[in-house]
Amino acid sequence: MKLTLIGRPELSVVQTRPTYVAFRMQGKAPGPLPKGLPPVPDQHPIPWMVIIALRQWNRVKDSLAAHADDTLIIEGHPVVAGDGTHVLLTQTCTSTVQQRAKKQADKPPQAEPTR
Repeated sequence: MKLTLIGRPELSVVQTRPTYVAFRMQGKAPGPLPKGLPPVPDQHPIPWMVIIALRQWNRVKDSLAAHADDTLIIEGHPVVAGDGTHVLLTQTCTSTVQQRAKKQADKPPQAEPTR
């Protein structure tokens, strides 16, 4: 199973370790669901402890610091720790600003109109 979290951590609470960083992200209730699905039960959003390899974090931290509206797109393997903490072990991490820039770079150049 793969889980995707999209959001922005508080940079002041990111805990840096020798090989990874860890921070908490709070889930949100889902938006409108497709017709036919039962309603979402009333519950508190799930807090996630996100663990990202230092190498991946170094690729996105400057973008978060430079752009107040930037958010992370984190994909990984969800686990529940022995104490009941929901943990996301990150497999891939990028930011929305970096993702937009990559799409622009991959876009073929517009051809000049012929006259």
